[in-house]
Amino acid sequence: MDVCPNYHDLEVENGVSPVNFMQMIDSGSREEFAEKYDVVFLVLNIKGYAQENNVRVRWSCNHSRELPWYNLEVPTIGISLNYTNHLIDVPQLKTFINAYGPNREHIRAAIEKICGRSPFRGTASETVFCGRWETRL
Repeated sequence: MDVCPNYHDLEVENGVSPVNFMQMIDSGSREEFAEKYDVVFLVLNIKGYAQENNVRVRWSCNHSRELPWYNLEVPTIGISLNYTNHLIDVPQLKTFINAYGPNREHIRAAIEKICGRSPFRGTASETVFCGRWETRL
């Protein structure tokens, strides 16, 4: 399992350097990425309900390899642990799960459902599609 680096963590670990930015935008070729990974889990754990009217996904730097540019090459599953409308920021993902909480119980339940050990129950509220046609493709 690999975890994509975060630009801010690189700045702390390596010191402030343009090399950190270059590392964040260098993700290799699409072919190399597809050969290396079978599946990608894009886990979004963003908080801030009281501080802002609109909570959006913010990548750690522009043109970052955190962005799900690989979703057509490698099956990609988006999982939101907090905010239920993150699909608006990653409408290109074909599989998106709202776990509704960042605690162990919610994360384990999402994993069990992804692995087929437990069925998905209930129906998605219309609000998860954010009123946008592209989130339904």
